[in-house]
Amino acid sequence: MSRENFPQSRILEASELVEQMRIANRRGERFCFILGSGSSVESGMPVGGVLEMRWMNCIMGVEDKSDPSPRKKPSLMRKKAEKLKADNLMEYSFDKLEQVWKQAQEKGWRTLPSEYYFDLYNLRFHPDSANGYEYMERLMEKLSPSIGYRVLAKLLEENNYRNNLVITTNFDTLLEDALFLYGEKRALSMGHEALAEFFSPNLRRSVLVKVHRDRLFHPFNTPEETNHLSPEWEEVLHTALGSYTPVVIGYGGGDRSLMSFLEKHLKKFYWCWRPADGWVEPRVEQLLRDKEGGFLVSIGGFDALMLELGGQRFPDEVTPTATVKLLGERCEKWTENYQKKYDEVNKNPDTKDAAATIEKMEKEEAEKRTKAGKRDKWDYIREANEASESGNRRRAIEILDELIKQKPEFAEAYISRGVAKYDMGEYQKAIDDYNEALRLKPDYALAYNNRGNARKKLGERQEVIDDYNEAIRLNPDFADAYYNRGNAWDDLGEYQKAIDDYNEALRLNPDYVEAYNNRGNAWDDLGEYQKAIDDYNEAIRLNPDYAYAYNN
Repeated sequence: MSRENFPQSRILEASELVEQMRIANRRGERFCFILGSGSSVESGMPVGGVLEMRWMNCIMGVEDKSDPSPRKKPSLMRKKAEKLKADNLMEYSFDKLEQVWKQAQEKGWRTLPSEYYFDLYNLRFHPDSANGYEYMERLMEKLSPSIGYRVLAKLLEENNYRNNLVITTNFDTLLEDALFLYGEKRALSMGHEALAEFFSPNLRRSVLVKVHRDRLFHPFNTPEETNHLSPEWEEVLHTALGSYTPVVIGYGGGDRSLMSFLEKHLKKFYWCWRPADGWVEPRVEQLLRDKEGGFLVSIGGFDALMLELGGQRFPDEVTPTATVKLLGERCEKWTENYQKKYDEVNKNPDTKDAAATIEKMEKEEAEKRTKAGKRDKWDYIREANEASESGNRRRAIEILDELIKQKPEFAEAYISRGVAKYDMGEYQKAIDDYNEALRLKPDYALAYNNRGNARKKLGERQEVIDDYNEAIRLNPDFADAYYNRGNAWDDLGEYQKAIDDYNEALRLNPDYVEAYNNRGNAWDDLGEYQKAIDDYNEAIRLNPDYAYAYNN
């Protein structure tokens, strides 16, 4: 069989598949993606045929720079192969493997046919398959998602999670990594058949079904393990194929488990094929001939197809500039959050001693960077914070002025300078800095909260509430924003609204001394004196030196 004898009307270009998916999505059709090892090649994972060649080189004692494992002795491997074949643990003889390997070398091939994969895996790693898992895991730990996975991560969440399912024989974590980096929600990664019961086509998140298990869950990599699908996976795939039209990418049908299922149950599907790799495997061609609803799609590779999909559906979101911006914003957010949590730990009397060693190391490293003229932006922030805490807020502002001159797009610098100006009573100047922070980061909840505090000092009552509302909308777990809005409601005489906000602040932070004290004040204003006393008591229990609570 060959391409010339295959029905030409059943071969599509990648652009035709992309257009078909767009139109079909519009009328409600859903698509899932079936990924094989070919989808991981551009991320650095060798396909099975390349691994076969490496393993055979090792078996034959030939040096291979891509595989630094110790070389085997061919004579010993021949004896081992004879034993394995006698016990039906190998399909082909050692002579056959050697013959195919020599032919590949003569023709300059980098791969061997997929039919020998399991024999070579068994022979290479016998008697302990754990060595094989360790070998594969070492390969996977070095991988990072290629451009195609960036697009796929976006595609899985597009259109209200309409095309949200991936089924794969791979046990790498490339897609999970891409969804973590680029996605809006964490994916449901089903790396073991025990998780199959949690599958539903109605899930509002990306779903990844790994029919050969995850690399950390004893992945299937032998003929015995890949001969049949487990009943749990069969049920999942039955449900999936009833709801989704499959697009198969990078999968050659080398295993018997998934391929046998597809041969029985596929109806309408698109099977992607890369002409540069030669014609499709005979079993795949026969499947396409047997199924009238099957189409072969010519692609330039996984990345090429995904870029074509992304270029049509959301080109402005997957450009290098947009992607760098997205990653930069997320990294900045994670960095700020880590720094904030670290500062909280370092100031907490209960954890300050535990953090002392880290704090000492941090200061030593900062001093080295300062001497070398390589201070980073967080060095400036820490130095400014230390100056403020010691009461030298004018010095803190000077440090932050210098930082802003060097990094005018660093929103955190404006926040810190605004806090220093607020502490000095320069409320309008503080507001100007918070405005600049919000220009740079419109979703900066802390900037809204702090601007509300400064506006309150200037008597701007409605604007104060608006700022706290926006801070809470952006960060519903922002205890300080609830506390501050509670104070604003209290100033307006809206005591029950104030109590509601203090309640929320205390739900988020049960040790919030000031919230107990101020809720006590609101209860007092409502004439609920016993409730007020109870709250003052709790504030005193948490902080026995809190004079306001005793007074109240």
